[in-house]
Amino acid sequence: MAKTIFIQTADPFNYRKMLDATSRTVVEFCRRHDHGYESFIGIKRGSHPWQATFNRIPMLTDLVKRGQKGWVVYLDADAYIFDLDFDLRSYLADKADRAAVMVSMGGEPHWAVNAGVFMLNLGHEAGRRIVERWAAKFAALSDEQLVAMTTWDDGCSDQSMLYEVLDEDVLVRNAVHYESNELINGNYSRFIRQILRAYYPSLEARIEALRVATNEVLPGGNEFVADVAPVIVSAFYRTILRRDPDQGGLEHFVSRFREVGIDIGTRDTLSAMLGSPEYRSMMQE
Repeated sequence: MAKTIFIQTADPFNYRKMLDATSRTVVEFCRRHDHGYESFIGIKRGSHPWQATFNRIPMLTDLVKRGQKGWVVYLDADAYIFDLDFDLRSYLADKADRAAVMVSMGGEPHWAVNAGVFMLNLGHEAGRRIVERWAAKFAALSDEQLVAMTTWDDGCSDQSMLYEVLDEDVLVRNAVHYESNELINGNYSRFIRQILRAYYPSLEARIEALRVATNEVLPGGNEFVADVAPVIVSAFYRTILRRDPDQGGLEHFVSRFREVGIDIGTRDTLSAMLGSPEYRSMMQE
């Protein structure tokens, strides 16, 4: 089986710091499992920083030209690998007849996919056809159109063009394996997680959330959780219950963080405090 290659990209102005955080998990995963990794910082074609999102198209085209016949895994700059021990080879072993692995955004049609994380099989004719037709649609955009497109999805985007590729060819879209976001593409996916901008008030807040999340995943993550959990729990006590934490409560919630991690630990702690008799009594005063 040809080596699987992971690719990522970002502009040098807005999303570079985000990629600096998430790429650490991808590089570590590739190191552990002997996969390839390639990234590009900059804008291959376009006039605005957001148009670095189009970079994946020439990057995939280049891999096809170089004769890559294996799988390519693409992750947006805001996506990271949560499970560094995930057995990707076993997962892909029974998908040689699939052109791609993608996640639907929900609703109809089911081939309206999220392009933030996907796997593309360049050993499959339909996989290469996706790249060819995606590239043709990008090439059809004039430089003048790109200058006029000041924001993402301002008339056209890489994701909308990918949808068109699938929508226009039933054979191609039927060759795609549509995966659940419980595995990839979701905030709490088991393998590859993505933190979307809709959930955070600013780019800086999302970058910091990604730093925290990736620090937890990387080697030494248990020590990181042990350091940060008391800070989070204490802040919740002071903000929600308006007091310093008692020792028993602090130890209880910190132990939960160590058991389930920062994401679930934060949600559980918040839920427990908002549902506590102490908080309800405060609200009735």
